[in-house]
Amino acid sequence: MSSAVDAPAGYVVVAGAFLAHVACLGTLYTFTLYLLPIQTTFNVSLGAAALPGSLATAVMAGGALWAGAMHDHFRSRWVFLLGALLLSAGLWAASACESFALLLASFLLVGVGQCILAPGSIGVLQQWFDKRRGLASGLALAGSGGGHFIFAHAIADAMESDAGAEPWRGAMRKQAAFCLLCSVPAALMLRHRAEEEPEAAATEPGGASEPVAAAGVAKPTVDIPLRRILRMRAAQVVYASKLVGSFGYGNVFVYMAPFCVARGLEASETAWIVSCFGLSSMLGRVVLSALADRGDRVQVLQVSMALCAASALLWPFMEAPWQLAIFACFFGSFAGAFIAMPPPIMAESFSGVAGNRLSALAGGVFTPDVFGSLFGAPLAGLAVEACACSITGRYFSVASLTCGFFALHVLVLTRFPSPEDHKAECDALLLEFSTADVAGKLEEKKAERP
Repeated sequence: MSSAVDAPAGYVVVAGAFLAHVACLGTLYTFTLYLLPIQTTFNVSLGAAALPGSLATAVMAGGALWAGAMHDHFRSRWVFLLGALLLSAGLWAASACESFALLLASFLLVGVGQCILAPGSIGVLQQWFDKRRGLASGLALAGSGGGHFIFAHAIADAMESDAGAEPWRGAMRKQAAFCLLCSVPAALMLRHRAEEEPEAAATEPGGASEPVAAAGVAKPTVDIPLRRILRMRAAQVVYASKLVGSFGYGNVFVYMAPFCVARGLEASETAWIVSCFGLSSMLGRVVLSALADRGDRVQVLQVSMALCAASALLWPFMEAPWQLAIFACFFGSFAGAFIAMPPPIMAESFSGVAGNRLSALAGGVFTPDVFGSLFGAPLAGLAVEACACSITGRYFSVASLTCGFFALHVLVLTRFPSPEDHKAECDALLLEFSTADVAGKLEEKKAERP
């Protein structure tokens, strides 16, 4: 297979990343359908019932930087296969748990599998594209929307057709099997450019010996530690914005199903509303990513999250299924930018200095999500239970938290450096390490002299 940048062969990797996100993020976004059954089975609060999904998300986000570094080191699709097996094994184990502690342990395993598959696949994808990087990332991340739509209906149908006392267990086992069917082919399609041609990951498509770099950014000539790159202003702004935004991102997805039940909607109506998030997110990520390829990625992200923040405040006042479906389509279309935009922003900004650490850098952008993923949804659940008022009032607390954290996310992104300032910082970094590298080689030569 050709290993040229932006070549059609790269879309095989896009297909693999798409399937990986069907399994990984499709599982995360539909955890809301398990929320009330888990609360009933294990006799826990609504906030505690959200903890298994939050834990899996936190592990996936927290280990993203480590997973990216592991992919950069081993450069093998067998690492992706390990993630596929851990994801499915964790879901299967969760379906058989008899205690809440074991359920948490099983979702910890789910999170490890997702961590290896999802962020790693996006990190590897960046190596195959330059001019079409945003579109390729959007197509791959659209898999989460596809998984969201498929799993929403599959889980609801499995629960309705199961006559047992705890139908959620059978639904989760079927989900584990489907994840295995998606993630194993995904692991086989996800390959590093270095696997195809040893020099390909570091050279231009035409065979030149200079490393590939984004337009306007200096090309890497020295080995720069990842920790030093992460201290640059652009990286700090992206990571800080992801951190604050993560506290609000998952709340609407997690609590939509309980909200629909509280409004008296049927299970089938709830499944359709949840699936609307998936369909709209799938379309939105592709369109927004393609749009960002022609414009400013940071501005597209800011506008998208501002629209999400405004729409979230309207959500608690909606009662009819058609109103909630429209909200789900609107919110899902723009919320996908929170996941789709940061990896190409990081890859485009740092391809000139990251060298062979590009997968770790692009995939690691999900690392700041760990705190919001772990504490955001449970805290929102506590707010719902602590508010002794109407359904609108209880869920307005969730909407307010979501809006506030999204507004902070947009505000932090205003500190993103201009292209000129960022280029100057990259050039200074390259000069710093080039000088240090030359000095080190001179010292080595002096030490070799008798």
